Amino acid sequence: MSSKEDRSSAPSRTSESPELANNESYPEGGPRAWLVVFGAWCAMIPSMGLLNSLGILHAWTSTHQLQGYSESSIGWIYGAYGFFLYFAGAQAGG
Repeated sequence: MSSKEDRSSAPSRTSESPELANNESYPEGGPRAWLVVFGAWCAMIPSMGLLNSLGILHAWTSTHQLQGYSESSIGWIYGAYGFFLYFAGAQAGG
């Protein structure tokens, strides 16, 4: 086959079906793609910072807002948060 026939047999982008035309296109390289990666990284920073400060939050809530409760009855809240952050964080986008 000649190169002209190869081009004519390949499907053109303008003749795509409506279902395919509605799909969003994602950047496949260059500065725009790296900005997407940077944005995703920035979205993960708050949850990791909160995870690092769970001990301080636990101590503060146990002396202020939940002072009538024992440490063990408060600790499961932060333990569950840490578990779910690591268990489903990457899969759910957190």
